[in-house]
Amino acid sequence: MKKNLRSRLLAVAAVAVSSVMLLSGFDSSMTAQDVMAKAQEANKGITQFSANAQANADVQLAVAAGEQTTTMPMTGTMNMDIKYVLDPLQMAMTGTASGDASAMGLAGEAGMEMYMVSEEDGGKVYIKLTGIQGADGWQAAAIPAEQLNEVKDLLTKAMAGDYASISEETGIDVQALQDKLYEDLTLAPEAVTVNGKECYELTCTIDGSKVYEIVAQMAAANENLGIDESTLQMIQLFGSMLKINMVMDYDVETFLPVYAAFDMNGSDFSMIGAMIGSLMFSGQTEGEEAPAVELTVNTLNLAYSYDYETPVSIEVPAEALDAQMTDISQEAAAIMDEADVAA
Repeated sequence: MKKNLRSRLLAVAAVAVSSVMLLSGFDSSMTAQDVMAKAQEANKGITQFSANAQANADVQLAVAAGEQTTTMPMTGTMNMDIKYVLDPLQMAMTGTASGDASAMGLAGEAGMEMYMVSEEDGGKVYIKLTGIQGADGWQAAAIPAEQLNEVKDLLTKAMAGDYASISEETGIDVQALQDKLYEDLTLAPEAVTVNGKECYELTCTIDGSKVYEIVAQMAAANENLGIDESTLQMIQLFGSMLKINMVMDYDVETFLPVYAAFDMNGSDFSMIGAMIGSLMFSGQTEGEEAPAVELTVNTLNLAYSYDYETPVSIEVPAEALDAQMTDISQEAAAIMDEADVAA
């Protein structure tokens, strides 16, 4: 009897555990690469989404001269809402950024609104910047149909994971770069709850040399980016200091992204402090000891939250529609180029 009862209890426990697994959708046999592959497949059917991006910075500059040390704290935040619809192609980005470096006489807030909409013979882009000297109301520009179609085509292929076509068009081996970035991906052994959803959680750490490799390939394939050799050298130098910790959460049911976060904890910014010091005290009297400058980064991060369920509606403000239309401006062209790169 005891043995039979124990067997029944074990059977009930097994059913309970399997039921929980079925309800949660979490599959412990999955690998990090499996999740990435399924996420890529899930993206193929996506025609719209919205996202919120938030960034935070908290750094401190300490200047030591003799026995006296002057500390200059600097903080900043950014909040951006992003909306995207594939057909007809529409995008919207609205947000604010603020910074406080009062010790250096700098502080303020800036805002941006950008809308891009498709029309029968091309498209239009509307931009408004606030809190920036020289920015004055809404600006509007027409986008040639050919350029708009190129962006749409690239975005469609990127969402579908058609890296072969993108690589052929851009000259950048996208698949190789992604493999390089994610070669150390780790999958959490259990589901995590993020924004009310059960998720597979992937983590990895990317060193700056990989970032430099990506930028170098982009610069070689697209001269319009304006990245010259000296800029590349600076990026390589800065990249040697970077360590980017990344977290990506995917819905266990749909494999669509729910959350992604990047932080630079563990990066070594001591060289930047030395560079700042050399710039600040370049006119130091010969023989006089230059102050020591130390840069401390307490917080430097960026996080995205995604929404694929709420229907996306993009409406251009009436005051933007009243703006005088011009041929595509340098600013609008730059945004379109950035859309290419983002894809």
